[in-house]
Amino acid sequence: MIVIHDTEVTFANAIRLFQDPSRRVSANYIISAGGQVVQMVSEENIAWHAGNWDYNTRAIGIEHEGYAWVPGSFTNAEYKASARLAASICSRWGVPMDRAHVIGHYQVPDDHHPGLYGGESHRTDPGPYWSWSYYLSLAAGYAKALPSPPRMMVDPVAVNGLDSATITWTPARSCHLPISGYRVIAEPGDITVTLPATATAVTFGALEAGTAYTFTVTAVNPDGTDSLTSNLVIPGRCNAVSLSAVPYGGDVSLFGAAVGCANPRYEFAFLAPGSSDWTIARLYSTDAFFVWQTARNSSGGYVIRALVRDAGSPGTYGALIGSFDDYRDLLYTVTATS
Repeated sequence: MIVIHDTEVTFANAIRLFQDPSRRVSANYIISAGGQVVQMVSEENIAWHAGNWDYNTRAIGIEHEGYAWVPGSFTNAEYKASARLAASICSRWGVPMDRAHVIGHYQVPDDHHPGLYGGESHRTDPGPYWSWSYYLSLAAGYAKALPSPPRMMVDPVAVNGLDSATITWTPARSCHLPISGYRVIAEPGDITVTLPATATAVTFGALEAGTAYTFTVTAVNPDGTDSLTSNLVIPGRCNAVSLSAVPYGGDVSLFGAAVGCANPRYEFAFLAPGSSDWTIARLYSTDAFFVWQTARNSSGGYVIRALVRDAGSPGTYGALIGSFDDYRDLLYTVTATS
């Protein structure tokens, strides 16, 4: 997105304030009343302008010399310079020139107080005298003269099955030319599929179990292409197991998780202090949650292990406590009480 601001100080003072690290504020650009454009923060970096971290991470902030509640504060030269800048952002990043994607600071939610806006400081800029219709008509007109290559939004997500992988992605955007279609390539193997512009997912079958794959999604239109690559997945196995333990009364709640497999199953085992023999606390189940009752356990450090495998898989690896695709260990200290 683009967030429109006003400076409430002179152009020179705004630059000085944004160059002062103790102020802890910034914007990507400042536009002077005379139409001069100064870049303060690169577009690839996060400027602290919206008073909302989520918006800061995905919006470019443009400050305008002027005052929100002073009629006639914004000049024609200022509007034109800013609209040309917005059009170039539209061309390079695919930000649509509409009120859903070009917003005022007053529209940014206060993420600490639901129902309030203007970021955490409740700003009202650019105020009632900013002409949105004039500004966006200028920007859209300038944008039509610029290239409109596609822009992928976020990294595609791949989830594997036993011999397959399904890839999903957010639709690509462009400034004014529509997306023509997508090309998805699986590696290794250079397996390529071509899809229509409406596609947001594809499944590759007959993949080799145990082989690591990535998938590159490319958006295409007459002005160019843009590509992003998915996470790595291994068909036939679960990956990236996580395990957390939360004490609750005299018990411990265990939470497991895994990615990369369609139907994960979870087993929990324990290694007591000073022992070399694992004890299975619960065999494989669809439930990633388990309550460990510690009341009768002696004091000491216990190793908790969560083993995971896909429901249709015999397990990639074998062990005395069962086959598994992946596992995660966690050290937990028990203090016995009388």
